[in-house]
Amino acid sequence: MKKYGFTLAEVLITLGIIGVVAALTAPALNSSFQKNKVGPTLKKISSTFSVANEHVLADNESNTLTSAFGTTEEYLDALSKYVIGAPRYKDASKKTIMTVAELPLVPTNFTGGTKNSIYGMENLKIYDLPDGISVAISLTPRNQITNATREAAVGSFKGNIGALYVDINGYDKKPNRVGKDIFHFNIDDNGTVLADGGRTKCNAYTDSTCYQKTPTWDSSSWNQCNEEKVDCGHSCTGSIADNNWKVIYKY
Repeated sequence: MKKYGFTLAEVLITLGIIGVVAALTAPALNSSFQKNKVGPTLKKISSTFSVANEHVLADNESNTLTSAFGTTEEYLDALSKYVIGAPRYKDASKKTIMTVAELPLVPTNFTGGTKNSIYGMENLKIYDLPDGISVAISLTPRNQITNATREAAVGSFKGNIGALYVDINGYDKKPNRVGKDIFHFNIDDNGTVLADGGRTKCNAYTDSTCYQKTPTWDSSSWNQCNEEKVDCGHSCTGSIADNNWKVIYKY
């Protein structure tokens, strides 16, 4: 009588092959999953903070953040009413909020270098949100707002007075690279959160209807983030926002 089935050796060989294939494909699948997760996460953060800013401005009966708040700490305290999360304090006394410079894992640019990596990000205050997301926030002190800040604003905007760096997997986890898991937004004085380098083919120096006066992600300058080139990674946020919140560059 014939017996149908597999020998132990055949089963072990098959399992071994499956294991090898899984090991080879898992990194690619994980990378693809992370890539697809980036856009929706950034879109949600941008909307959340823009809406929160609307609330804090209404609470203070003001149309600008710098007229409502004199320091980043005051701004963070107001935000905490509308953004679920908490400042990351340096110690148990909860007197001083930790800054990026005090992180054990220092952020770098897209390729892992330090050149053009964080642009004053060292002094930004860290704020931890649910789902492992961290943000680093700064607000320009009221007494440091200059005419140049106001003149740089276009359309309904009132000037770039703050920075928001979003780390979608937290500042304690690698890769901690701008354009990979860290993404740069600007905060306008009217509370709008703007993707750095946003608005395709927009040059505010010649077009008064432009979104913001910074080089765009698809320009020929250093801050490209298109299908062919990624430099330091700052404008990758604009690239993602302008492409329906999808990553088009080699992630």
